[in-house]
Amino acid sequence: MYSPIALLYLFLAPPAVLASGGLATSNETSLTKRVDHDDQRMTWFDVGLGACGQISTPDQHIYGTGKFCGREITISSGGKNTTAIVVDSCPGCPQYGLDLSVGLFGFFAPTSDGVIYGDWHFDWVGFVPE
Repeated sequence: MYSPIALLYLFLAPPAVLASGGLATSNETSLTKRVDHDDQRMTWFDVGLGACGQISTPDQHIYGTGKFCGREITISSGGKNTTAIVVDSCPGCPQYGLDLSVGLFGFFAPTSDGVIYGDWHFDWVGFVPE
């Protein structure tokens, strides 16, 4: 089952699978492939007490899903890039979609746009959500 993810002012419906790297030998380093989630729907929400137990403010760059609390992602849209932290959940988000804080959404576009599309990925190597 999928459970939604909230970003520190961004909500993300969590991915089912992230690819992992190859086998390491004595002369190789273990690698993990980064999985990009391209052209994903992103909306905004009013912040407050999130599913991760934190009270957030509109200027923070956050998104949510309880299981990924505190995880960082990089988001790109409209030629801009930034990072955000999971702080809440988003039951209404599509798989891999994000719900952003007002401040995070405003970094990419005016909130009057309502919906934007962009790319995102988890920032830590080796993380594979279940």
